[in-house]
Amino acid sequence: MLAAVDTSTVKRVSWTEGTALQTLHVGPYGKVGETYKRVVAEASEAGYQCVGIGHEVYLRDPRRVAPARLETIVRVTVKKTRKA
Repeated sequence: MLAAVDTSTVKRVSWTEGTALQTLHVGPYGKVGETYKRVVAEASEAGYQCVGIGHEVYLRDPRRVAPARLETIVRVTVKKTRKA
């Protein structure tokens, strides 16, 4: 049986994201930063600039899954860069 989780301080936030680049990170949360770096590099190579802050969507319960099997969607809002 899973322990109850206190969600009393959770807030629901909505925003309009626009164009975004996302990828699936598989592995421990402590390595998500490496995935952000790859997303930023990929955006730049494709002619986009990351704007605003990125966010994650957690797909697997860390209380039930080993860290190596955690799945997290990493999403970053982007805009097309101007060509000189």
